[in-house]
Amino acid sequence: MLKQIGKRLATVIPSLIGVIIVTFLLTRVLPGDTAAYFAGPAASAQAIEDVRKQLGLDKSMPEQFVRYV
Repeated sequence: MLKQIGKRLATVIPSLIGVIIVTFLLTRVLPGDTAAYFAGPAASAQAIEDVRKQLGLDKSMPEQFVRYV
């Protein structure tokens, strides 16, 4: 029983890590600016920059990934 659970965990954990990495990368490569989307169409450049800081989009990709996880 424990051996079977161990095998399942050995399969699930790499799959889960892969899904997390793929979803993170897909959200970063989609066209458009996420900060501009959340700030709204009538937002000023300063408002977009504030949203970018709030969402952590001004940080490096590894920092964003750690925050995402």
